[in-house]
Amino acid sequence: FRGVLKWADGKMYSGMFRNGMEDGYGEYKAPNKTMKKSDHYIGFWKESKMCGHGIYRYATGEVYEGSFQDNMRHGHGLLRSGKLTSSSPSMFIGQWVMDKKAGYGVFDDITRGEKYMGMWQDDFCQGNGVVVTQFGLYYEGAFNNNKMMGTGVLLSEDDTVYEGEFS
Repeated sequence: FRGVLKWADGKMYSGMFRNGMEDGYGEYKAPNKTMKKSDHYIGFWKESKMCGHGIYRYATGEVYEGSFQDNMRHGHGLLRSGKLTSSSPSMFIGQWVMDKKAGYGVFDDITRGEKYMGMWQDDFCQGNGVVVTQFGLYYEGAFNNNKMMGTGVLLSEDDTVYEGEFS
């Protein structure tokens, strides 16, 4: 059945219910007193948790569109950051595991003029990847905790090539 659930702290869910729990398509709003705005989710629910496809607009200005599981970003999704409050607009499109970037993904940092395409683990560039900057720097190789580490090729702005081990 369809209904509305309101909490004393101002949170609100409007949508489908099953067995007394949010289940099916619904909309959720949660006030963020610090930001004086609300988090806003529209999408699918299963047993009172965000599950399946949805769009989550954070009070910070970030917007995530993609898959959820157990109230976490999980599966394929797109996260846009920085449109409203952040000083560094960016975009990530790729795989998520339990609310963290994991597997293949592309991160585009518009302010810094950098793009990373490659593997992620626990929100870090981890494994093989490629970085390209607006200034002409190009690196292809191994990453460890967001750093060029291991075997790789670096082409600098002045066309100098370094091939070997990075640490």
